[in-house]
Amino acid sequence: SRKLVVEQGGLEAVESLLIARFMMFSTVYFHHAVRIATLMVQNALLDAIKAGEVGKPELLLLGDEEMLSKLCTVPDSKALAQSVRDRRLYKRAYEAAISDVGKIPAKLQEKLSEETGCKVLVDIPYKFWRTPEISILSEGELSRIGKASLLVKSLSEAQHSRLRLIVACEQKDVPKVASAAKKILG
Repeated sequence: SRKLVVEQGGLEAVESLLIARFMMFSTVYFHHAVRIATLMVQNALLDAIKAGEVGKPELLLLGDEEMLSKLCTVPDSKALAQSVRDRRLYKRAYEAAISDVGKIPAKLQEKLSEETGCKVLVDIPYKFWRTPEISILSEGELSRIGKASLLVKSLSEAQHSRLRLIVACEQKDVPKVASAAKKILG
């Protein structure tokens, strides 16, 4: 297998690129509004597929606007799709560091929706960072970048504090959803 090897003099440039990538994930891709909008579209798609109104291959061929338009015609997904289209995103009712939550109950989204009587969406984040397979060549010796760079090593540790579980719902339902989420998740 092919691996990237960088000479010691290029370490700072590689660190800069990796830090920029980490920060993009942390602040842009994992921004709560982006995650909630994504969650709303995913749930609208799942609702439409479960209702048998659209098939998976059909959706893969559509662009974003075409897909939202299609989902707005499906009774089971219309509310979520129209909200995304109109930029009326769900709001955070509960948020916590994944490391503080402990064991997350199975079917948490369904439990919260049932308990509160409203549509609740839950986003459990995935780990977005892993130390890349880059080696640093210094004085004829190869070492992995996570060993050669304290900055890169610290990114793995920093990820843990930035992974946050989000529970979202319509603005009007935030108080009751927040209360139910706190009760279940602590």
